[in-house]
Amino acid sequence: MKYKFYNTSEKAWQAMYESIQESKVFILLEMYIFLPDTSPKYDFIETLIKKAESGVKVAIIADKIGSQKMPTFVIKKLRKAGIEFLFASKLLRRTHRKILVVDNHTAFLGGVNIKRSTSKWNDLQIKITGKKSIKSISRTFAYSYKMYGGKKKEILDLYNKSKLTKVKNIILEHNPHENISTISTYYREKIIKAKETITIVTPYLLPPLWLAVLLDKAVRRGVKVNMLIPKKTDLWLINFINNSFVKKMSSLGIDIYYYGSMNHAKLMLIDDKELFMGSHNMDIASFKLNSEIGIFIQDKKAILEVKEIILKWQKDSIKIEAEKYKLNWFDFILMRFIAMFYSIL
Repeated sequence: MKYKFYNTSEKAWQAMYESIQESKVFILLEMYIFLPDTSPKYDFIETLIKKAESGVKVAIIADKIGSQKMPTFVIKKLRKAGIEFLFASKLLRRTHRKILVVDNHTAFLGGVNIKRSTSKWNDLQIKITGKKSIKSISRTFAYSYKMYGGKKKEILDLYNKSKLTKVKNIILEHNPHENISTISTYYREKIIKAKETITIVTPYLLPPLWLAVLLDKAVRRGVKVNMLIPKKTDLWLINFINNSFVKKMSSLGIDIYYYGSMNHAKLMLIDDKELFMGSHNMDIASFKLNSEIGIFIQDKKAILEVKEIILKWQKDSIKIEAEKYKLNWFDFILMRFIAMFYSIL
């Protein structure tokens, strides 16, 4: 597998945009947030329309809530050009995935949405070339496509014809519709087996109880656990939640780094030897409710490259002093309320 990492939304857009322009057969796009406001520099809408009109098969899945500001006239314009535009809408079950597959040779996945206000965010997106990995990503897209009403046989066949295979770089997913949870299984197994270090980067910190317990046990057996989160996110309520859980996690002996601006990357690095990155946040929604996707990597060169990105982010961050972050009555009430809410889902 060949790969390339992008550490900002705009860098990822540039690469995605170029790949779309070069497409010859099909374009598969699944996005939590897909909005038409990144033009004129990255005019995804017009480029996708031109490709569809030239004979390229184009299918788009956008989350109904995340992409709720997508104008109706834009959707009609896409469909008029022959593009299948599907909204993912299943009660609380949402697609939080960020996937682009171009022909049979290139795919992107990670944390990057398509929305102008996110252009300067730090994030982590990977471009993948390699038949086995591309087939796995196409297959999981085709499953979502079928579930949300897709009709084109050529795309549906990508699910039927592609078989999941064990490769060194494994595509993992969380699909609550089918009770598939390879992402949570990965987290459990790798945290339990960690010997030296666990590094986690996440924009939103609302871990399920089992994850907090496993990290606590890792610290107790001598594993150094680091977390990097943004000081302020794009969501004011999440800032309160993040702050409360920062206090809780730091009380367990976990080193927390506050990044000055928005960092939307989602990853876990184990012992500097195994990397998992994708669309998931370190929160209950990603582990329980949302459809998510990520990739497990053991390639030494890839891990070194991501480690350098993390170290740069840490250098630009402030390590919090745990003794100054004590849980108060508001934190206890907030966390209890969150636990009660998610327990009934």
